[in-house]
Amino acid sequence: MKKSDQSIHKICIAAIERHTMTPYNFQLTAFYEDGKSANLEAFSEITLTETELPICSTYISIDQWTLLTTQRIISKEGVVVHEHTIESFKQKFSGNFKGLGGKKVETGRLELLTGEICPYYIETGAASMVMIYGIQTIQQINPKSQIDLEVMEKRYKKRGFLEG
Repeated sequence: MKKSDQSIHKICIAAIERHTMTPYNFQLTAFYEDGKSANLEAFSEITLTETELPICSTYISIDQWTLLTTQRIISKEGVVVHEHTIESFKQKFSGNFKGLGGKKVETGRLELLTGEICPYYIETGAASMVMIYGIQTIQQINPKSQIDLEVMEKRYKKRGFLEG
């Protein structure tokens, strides 16, 4: 049984808030508690499905950004747009997310089940937790089997993230 977009959104936002230091006044990174993205020019070319909700984004410029939604990840790298469903996520690599050496932005890599690599952008430092935990939580709640789904649902109900 697949989780609803509202359920995925709620779980991801809770994980982001739990792992991210306040205040949330980051320069390049945002997460969307209300399920609505800011009116950024770059995201105007993205059409969300009726139930799809934005979770978080890193916006560097019109040609460099990443948007994570409840159904997919979309990254723009120059003129190339990478778009992949959450079901295809296999493993993430976050690189220098702490910003050692004064780096403000890091390009992470998301390995997909097909073997492809999807780049995604991370604002380094405290802001890095937004994209890292957004992707990590999606990976955790995207079950690989029915048993995984049942275990995950029981865990989130026990912690109060889901009703029931």
